[in-house]
Amino acid sequence: MRKLQPAALAIAAATTAFLGSGAPAARAQGKPAAASAAASPLRTFALDNGLTVVHVERPGLPMVTVQVWYRFGSRHEPAGQRGAARVIEKIMFDGSARVRPEQHRRSIEQVGGQTTSLTTEDVTAYHNTVPVEYLDLALALEADRMRGLLIRQDSVEAAARQVADEARQQESSPLYRVYLGLLGAAFRGGSYSWAPSGARADLEALTAEQVKALYDRHYQPSSALLVVVGGASAEAVDAAVKKRFGPVEGTGAPPPAPPPPGEGAPGRTSMVGSPVGLVMVGYRLPPASHDDIPALQVAGAILSAGTSARLHKQLVARKVVEEVGGQVLVRQGGGLLIAYARFPGDRDAGAVEKALLGEIERLATRGPSAAELRRARAQVVSAGWLGTESATGLANQIGVSWGLTGKPGDFLAELGRIEGVTAAQVKKAAATYLARDKAFVAVAGPTGARKPAGGDK
Repeated sequence: MRKLQPAALAIAAATTAFLGSGAPAARAQGKPAAASAAASPLRTFALDNGLTVVHVERPGLPMVTVQVWYRFGSRHEPAGQRGAARVIEKIMFDGSARVRPEQHRRSIEQVGGQTTSLTTEDVTAYHNTVPVEYLDLALALEADRMRGLLIRQDSVEAAARQVADEARQQESSPLYRVYLGLLGAAFRGGSYSWAPSGARADLEALTAEQVKALYDRHYQPSSALLVVVGGASAEAVDAAVKKRFGPVEGTGAPPPAPPPPGEGAPGRTSMVGSPVGLVMVGYRLPPASHDDIPALQVAGAILSAGTSARLHKQLVARKVVEEVGGQVLVRQGGGLLIAYARFPGDRDAGAVEKALLGEIERLATRGPSAAELRRARAQVVSAGWLGTESATGLANQIGVSWGLTGKPGDFLAELGRIEGVTAAQVKKAAATYLARDKAFVAVAGPTGARKPAGGDK
């Protein structure tokens, strides 16, 4: 099972949140989750307007999670409108002709529920968890703003200022700035070359007309997935969904094709002004649906998941660096495996870069040990299983699968794949994608970075 990492969560401003745990994204569930899924199968159907609906009943659960996922993220933003997806996410709480500003949030909270939202490169999603007797309320609120949002210039400007402030806070982290530099290099010229936080200059110039055009193009039933998980019965869900979402009119057109992700030439980027030394390396990965992704998830865990991982044992335990971390960022159009090292700013960055690249290269040339393979598979599987324990978690995984592959139940089809990954598959995947000549390297320090022995790659 793949796990989607919203930039505001997995790539946060704080160093401890930004790849800090070193744990890779989960992509497969373990056997307990499989048993749970078998007991509560996914029921999928479509409405005449093109909306896809997935329902999972968990009998006896007093709560229900209602989520709407839109195939619209930062990669769909036109040039000059970076950050627009996050702006729309915020103004979705600003009301419609029937719902006053912030009434959606207040209505959910007044019945003891919770509501939140997120924007990633590939999707924007809205989550509501309410007592099961308020299923209709949550559906009515989401259906209303799917096509009834009021978009005013003052609300666009206010939301844009919020997004810009959030971006400014994130960019106060040297690690996050290095990450942005790595994104720009790895996906140069393409739609994955910026984060959902956008660009402040674009945000300041964003207009209500631009936002409405994006909303009308992408916030359509045919571009959306409705997920309902919890104690509501099939009869109750069918009646409420058809009542609330059936009348929602859409264009009937298929979702717009996403723009190319972009592709830069591997190499090194140096930055100055960081109070600490940082080396971050990234490797381009295939799209989320590719057969090599499970082996690459395991490779990521072998390298950087915890104190037993290679990078910690070889670089931190031996006092080469102070901290290491990493993450496998799975994306619909192609992702990125990232590893980083932090060290005192007066230390030789070239030596750190050489050591970091060397450990990754060794995985490609020698493969993992049996113990490493067992540990890494268990870590990825257990993370996936934990992600489906709650109704909200299971709904999230359904939405993630749809956002990455177009198949809401895709994570179920992969239950055994991660457990079946072999040492040979990890070695082959590492050799294919993690070779030294395919590395994008970003180096930061107080006065720049010295090159490693031998010069540039």
